Amino acid sequence: MTHDNIRVEAQKEKRVDATDILKVLTKKGASVRAGRKAVRDAMLVLFDLLKNESHPAVRAVLGHFFFVFIHPYMDGNGRMGRFILNAMLASGGYNWTVVPVERRKEYMNALEKASVGGNIVDFTKVIASLIK
Repeated sequence: MTHDNIRVEAQKEKRVDATDILKVLTKKGASVRAGRKAVRDAMLVLFDLLKNESHPAVRAVLGHFFFVFIHPYMDGNGRMGRFILNAMLASGGYNWTVVPVERRKEYMNALEKASVGGNIVDFTKVIASLIK
């Protein structure tokens, strides 16, 4: 599921306008985020997505990525996203996972590519390579 799917799901229920997806510039580069009016509805879609996904590693990647997309603040998204990632990994029996400083740029580039381009393949690969 991409950020476009979240928008479509919320639109189906006529909860948010299609324009409530924002492209923003951050200190690190470009990012696509849900607008503030879409946050509540996008979180409901995220909860449904996570509830219906059976594999904990998939839930972890999706939970991290979509939370960061939905979270309306400019600071704290990454920390909360990584906490969600780890909480979901731990619930599935995986070890706590840390993004090493040496791989931070790779992680951030993959996350930005996922956010701007809507394709989480590289982001998923980075996360999968960190899981032990």
